Amino acid sequence: MVYVEGYKAIVIFVAIAAVGGLLTSLLTTSLLASPSPQGEQGVQGVQGIQGEPGPQGPKGDTGDTGLQGEQGPQGIQGATGVAGAVGATGANGSTGATGATGATGAQGPQGLQGIQGPQGINGSKSVIQIVQSQNVNSATLGEAYTLDEWYGLSILDGSMKLTVDVQNQSRICAEFVGSVNLTSPASVWIRLVVDNQLTRYYSIVSVAAIGSTFPLTISQCMPIQVKVLTGALSGGQYTVEAEFLRDEGTPVVLSRSLFVTEFAPP
Repeated sequence: MVYVEGYKAIVIFVAIAAVGGLLTSLLTTSLLASPSPQGEQGVQGVQGIQGEPGPQGPKGDTGDTGLQGEQGPQGIQGATGVAGAVGATGANGSTGATGATGATGAQGPQGLQGIQGPQGINGSKSVIQIVQSQNVNSATLGEAYTLDEWYGLSILDGSMKLTVDVQNQSRICAEFVGSVNLTSPASVWIRLVVDNQLTRYYSIVSVAAIGSTFPLTISQCMPIQVKVLTGALSGGQYTVEAEFLRDEGTPVVLSRSLFVTEFAPP
């Protein structure tokens, strides 16, 4: 409704302008013909409606890049941070492999010569008899033999037990020579006994042993030698026997010999 009324006003305005223009023309002509004083200015007409906006103009060229500004002053260094906490101790590594066995050391110097033994019995007729027994077969001293208990070696095969008949006042010298094989850990004791008389006629004890070499297992062959010499005996029979005691492990007795010698009275 407003638009229609506006339109009508415009039409009326145009009509009034046209009439005004005609009148002005007539007056101008009249005035040109005969000058007369200027009349009062007419009322200003109503402003026409604003035209639609024109299309947007093209985009202008990009301006040049400006100069780089000066670098600002360096900032103050920040304070040092607090040291981090100490990390937990790591777990222990696994045990390393056992190193190889070292080379055998050089042979030590020869020991001092021992003191000279007592002089032997004089005369070529002092030895009355020599009896010998030998066995080259090996025998295992296993769990059948209780630890720390003495057994006669004759229990194995009877070869390490000899009986001799001696004269009155004769003396007996008995000797055991053999070898044992030990696998770590192992230990065996050997001794000689005459007529089982431990309070009178028995030898010192010879011990062959090898300690623990864990985690390695080592086998080693060791020699054993023991002797016993009795005092003067009454005439008759006497039995000489080699005995063993298993202290640890499972020793193996290898070749062995038993010698019994009767010496004549001085």
